Amino acid sequence: MEPFTVADWKKEIPDYTAEEFEERLPERTRAHWMTPFLSCLFGTLLGAAIAGLNVNNLPRSQQVRTFFAFFPVLALLFSCAGYLFFVLRPKSVAKKMEDEQENLVDSESIHRESPAGPEPIHPK
Repeated sequence: MEPFTVADWKKEIPDYTAEEFEERLPERTRAHWMTPFLSCLFGTLLGAAIAGLNVNNLPRSQQVRTFFAFFPVLALLFSCAGYLFFVLRPKSVAKKMEDEQENLVDSESIHRESPAGPEPIHPK
């Protein structure tokens, strides 16, 4: 299987440019705001749970004050960690994959035929 190149496009369809054939991903407005929102929500819940567990062993007079000292710090910490892990990390992985695909030297190794030949293998 040979790739369809820009030269083939110009021979087959001379009116179109290579940019018109590029795959364009649609803008996803929901994904744009949903991931940071969910990261903030889960970070807040996790921060509240851990702050509550930490102040459980303190005397009753110190629990509320200590909870409100721990809660903002832990909520911010977990929200930022979740945002970095679920939003920024996949973008960097996708960028690395695109770079590897561009730097692929031996593209024919992907399209090797099986040792049995082009015919499908039928079970007996």
